[in-house]
Amino acid sequence: MVFVGIDVGGTKTRILVIDLGSGLATVTEGEGANPAVVGESCPSIISRLLSRALREAGASPSDVEIVGIGSAGVGKGYWRELFEKGVAEAGVDPRKMELFEDFRTAYTSCFLSRPGIVAISGTGSSIYGECRGTEVRVGGWGHLLDDEGSAYQVGRDGMAAALRYYDGRGRQTALLDEMLRYLDIDSPELVVPRVYGSPNPKKVVAGFAPRVVAAAERGDSVASAVLEKYVDELARAIAAAYTRLREACGEGSDIGISIVGGFWRFVERLLRSEISRRLLELVGSVDIVERCVDPACGALMRALIARGRGSDASRVRELCTEKGLLW
Repeated sequence: MVFVGIDVGGTKTRILVIDLGSGLATVTEGEGANPAVVGESCPSIISRLLSRALREAGASPSDVEIVGIGSAGVGKGYWRELFEKGVAEAGVDPRKMELFEDFRTAYTSCFLSRPGIVAISGTGSSIYGECRGTEVRVGGWGHLLDDEGSAYQVGRDGMAAALRYYDGRGRQTALLDEMLRYLDIDSPELVVPRVYGSPNPKKVVAGFAPRVVAAAERGDSVASAVLEKYVDELARAIAAAYTRLREACGEGSDIGISIVGGFWRFVERLLRSEISRRLLELVGSVDIVERCVDPACGALMRALIARGRGSDASRVRELCTEKGLLW
């Protein structure tokens, strides 16, 4: 039984090929294929990466029974057609494909099907939870309206603090010099053309977040305040989802919480105790899940559940854990 799970991002795509019969699990990485970023190039990227992944796993397209794909923004029907085209071009029957929003596959990566909430804190952010058929979503409104609790928020607030200091309306901070070095400019007057003129301003702003973290670790109080806001916003979003989901599950229900995403992994060592403390203040005792399986595993597990193969989904989770395919 050969199954495929695909986690599609804007900058990176991961493809998992699993053979439950032999216990083989291989992961192939390549460029991002999110249609919101790559547009009409999505099918060719998916086709190329899927073909490569099957070759590396020693499997043929006809061996594939199910393909599970997780990607942001897939509620649009046209985007579904792009993924179906990419799968078909790789020689796999597109009728074997299941497509989900990435926050749903992230939840499955962490909880399979038990009550839980997953907070994604990467370039952007969103919170999603499930319990007994009830779905709850908080945030995920995009960087123009939201994305609190993300690298984008930290980068944006860090740059804003630097510019306020430059203007004389904010506290002194090392973030001004950090921003100039990061953008490779010699004057704040060049910030607008450098950021707004970029092909991907969101990525530029979010990319400043690690420097804000570094400044906070060196004792910069302004940078530390930015991270305090990050913790508070992320905790409040999780608490909002937790409160709504608890109403559906009932008081006393065991609702797990997991935080995932590239930026969270970067700051977890520094901020884990802080966000745990804040969550305890907001919602009381919480069960924070330590590890989730790889999101490509989650995409496959979700597809298997959708096809009525929950036992196979459990086996995939066990195999991903055994192989160290963790998030």
